Amino acid sequence: MKLPPLVAHVAVLIGAALVSALASASDARPAQPDPQRARELIHIVRQDCGSCHGLTLKGGLGPALTT
Repeated sequence: MKLPPLVAHVAVLIGAALVSALASASDARPAQPDPQRARELIHIVRQDCGSCHGLTLKGGLGPALTT
């Protein structure tokens, strides 16, 4: 049984989209900063954000920044 051309094209496009989505999902890891940069980032957050949002960013004078 031969599929109509439109159905075949749609099936190919759906397959390509699925393969593309699966391939990109496997590469989606957050980048990890080097240890020195991580310490700098923690210091910046505590100094600039912690005074209002709390040192754990769970709220203080300002709203929580974590979920």
